[in-house]
Amino acid sequence: MNDLLLLVKSITLMYRESLLNMEEDSTKDLVRKVIEAIKTPEVSIGITKDLEIINALKATATEMVNHDKSHKYQKDILLQQLQVNCGADESTYESLQSGIEPEMTEDENKLTVINIRTAIATHFKHGKIEEVLSKRFSEFKFKRSSIKNINKWINTMIAELEPFQVVGQERDSAIIDEVDISDKESINRVYASIKEENEGGGGFITGFQGINRMIGGKFRLGEEWGLYGLQHNYKTGFSLTIFKQICMYNTPVLKDPKKKPLLLRISFEDSLILNFQYLYKNMWENETGKVLSKKDLAEMDIGVMTEYVTNKLSATGFHVKLLFVNPSDWTYKDICNLVLKYEAEGYEVQMVMVDYLTKISKEGCTQGATGQDVRNLFERIKAFMASKGILFITPHQLSTEAKGLMRDGYNDFVKRLPGGGYTADSKQIDQVIDGELFFHIERLKGKNEAYFTVQGGKLRRIEQVDEDDKYRVYKFVRKGVILDDLNKPDSSMLKVGGTPLGEMTADENWDQYTEAKEESMV
Repeated sequence: MNDLLLLVKSITLMYRESLLNMEEDSTKDLVRKVIEAIKTPEVSIGITKDLEIINALKATATEMVNHDKSHKYQKDILLQQLQVNCGADESTYESLQSGIEPEMTEDENKLTVINIRTAIATHFKHGKIEEVLSKRFSEFKFKRSSIKNINKWINTMIAELEPFQVVGQERDSAIIDEVDISDKESINRVYASIKEENEGGGGFITGFQGINRMIGGKFRLGEEWGLYGLQHNYKTGFSLTIFKQICMYNTPVLKDPKKKPLLLRISFEDSLILNFQYLYKNMWENETGKVLSKKDLAEMDIGVMTEYVTNKLSATGFHVKLLFVNPSDWTYKDICNLVLKYEAEGYEVQMVMVDYLTKISKEGCTQGATGQDVRNLFERIKAFMASKGILFITPHQLSTEAKGLMRDGYNDFVKRLPGGGYTADSKQIDQVIDGELFFHIERLKGKNEAYFTVQGGKLRRIEQVDEDDKYRVYKFVRKGVILDDLNKPDSSMLKVGGTPLGEMTADENWDQYTEAKEESMV
């Protein structure tokens, strides 16, 4: 599509859309993109008539795009202006006239708007495809020696082209869900999914009763969750515990019964040996109620440990994969490519947990103000996972500003964090994420006891968690792990040093709740 045709379609589009009650402003953004893409010299020796017409129509398009979206055009006056813009070029004016002059019903007008939008968007999509292919062809033809890993290079190119794929009548990959209110089947599907979530499908519970209440019952498929803590505050341990619990306390519910359900954890920090040692210790202590010493753990046969852990993780029917990856060699595209690879192998990926996402290269993410690339990294991963209905969880570091909140002491530190933008590398992650858990280790003064405090933050759902369920405390077993309490008395507490809820009477529960409230306000 040449510049002249792009301008004709853009002007027609803005006029046609002005006749509709359109609340969104997407067309103006699209037309601005057209205007920015058409580069014409301000002064040119031997300037052609086509260039004069392009400049004139570009000026009209700029004028139209700057109007308020409620602006209504007088058809005769607009056509008169366009006729002047076109000069002696009757064919261009006739193209504009045929798009603007006819009277249309509202449905015909909407269809025209949609078709023009699609045509312009497709033009830019094809331009991006050409850009990717030209760049990759040039690299392969002229700089092949600089490509160290040809498979990785091919995978990167495939990931770059994947958003532009359209096969037959498949829907747009950017559309995450769709309901046609005239189609009873699509409405029934929505209500069926709500019923499924309420009855236990559509997500995963953890092994902690207090955390389950804090996350609104379960982590849901398609959500992106951040687990936030300061350095050396059990982020990896907590995320590994949650991963283990999701594997052990849930049973697979497949969208496609022919697929194999897969839960995936990618570590960019700790080796698989360290992961398996922690998982073995956690599982063994939960099973026996005894603490496994570091010495016994270090002497444990790796083969025995691996078999024990893998059998436990896969007992409910999930396929489970754990990877240890060098983050400097990966971008978000590699995470997406890995999911696509497993899908091609017959898996239905239901959860991806990454420890830690921000350790990977930000190559391919939007660059700009400080933290914009990190925010965009979360956006890109969220868009990909949501489109496939995959739960995504990642621990993330709190910022140095968060440490400043601890000057007055440790008490209730996590309660001060939600909504404050205290995430490291970018203060805007909370604008992208679907759910947040903040946590911190606190120690009771005068006693050699450690407590794990957890505060629920943002939750992007219609039904919100009760404020009374957003803060809980768990006591560490000395030299051991925090034990699961699912199907057992509730081990969570309302305050550091408090009594577990499962051991309290109703009156004691109320008294401790009141005390915790008063202490948090001091």
